[in-house]
Amino acid sequence: TMALTRISVTLSCFLLLLCRRTLSYPLIAEVPEGESKCFNFNVPRDDDAHMVFLPVPASISSDVEEWYVQQLYALTKQRGEVQDGSLPKRLTERPPSNIQTQLDDYFAGGSSGSRPMRNSNVMLKVLKPKLNRPVNQRQMMWFQPVVMNHLEKFMNRHQRSGGNSWEPKNSADGYSICFENLHGTNNANVIFEIVLVSMDVEDDEEEDGSLQKKHLTPLEQQLSQSINAANSILNEMRYMEKRENRMRQTADSINSRVRIFSYISVGVLLLVTYMQVTYLKTYFKKKKLM
Repeated sequence: TMALTRISVTLSCFLLLLCRRTLSYPLIAEVPEGESKCFNFNVPRDDDAHMVFLPVPASISSDVEEWYVQQLYALTKQRGEVQDGSLPKRLTERPPSNIQTQLDDYFAGGSSGSRPMRNSNVMLKVLKPKLNRPVNQRQMMWFQPVVMNHLEKFMNRHQRSGGNSWEPKNSADGYSICFENLHGTNNANVIFEIVLVSMDVEDDEEEDGSLQKKHLTPLEQQLSQSINAANSILNEMRYMEKRENRMRQTADSINSRVRIFSYISVGVLLLVTYMQVTYLKTYFKKKKLM
């Protein structure tokens, strides 16, 4: 019974880990040249939200885009490091050498010879349907994150300063996020993430670290060990996949070399045979045997 329980707990943690890794990554919105795209979302009552946006050119390589997705995901996990629970305004890491080289090549100019501007020409608009104008509107820069912290607190301040009659906490029509590329010269992809924040969780965040270290129950310890085991299994699977790809490439290289060597051997054999036959014919003709 204990063994079955441990197996079920391990499988549950493994599935939770996969779901968490699959669902919690930022989204990517494709904004073609001359078009705009909008997304709607709601903030539950008595909760708040942080938003992060980062534009990248659609022509950039997938490696650069994937690196920025990982960085935006890491940035959303840094909320506990700021006193008021806000997200950092900058990325946590600098681009590695291979990513930086591609960025330098992009800003150095493409095939047309023109140097792309740092300005992405992608306009970000955060809208509230009951307002006559955007709540927040700005033009984004390539590869630069735009962080909007505490959206509901900002809306409360906006309401008090503007004298609006609507109440953000009680409205059910939510918010709209729009990306406009109407004046752009190329297609753009906008990586964005919306982090919902519970006020109760935000107030008790400082206590969570001590609770995790001092008051873990045996079940929580088993869950933690199961998650670590699942991570080890995933890392081992990735290593085996890379090793299999490397061995396949090595085998293909060896097979191609053996094939080339076989072709050369057959060619040399045919050449030697031709030379021997020619020599024997010439010899017999000189001896008048033919």
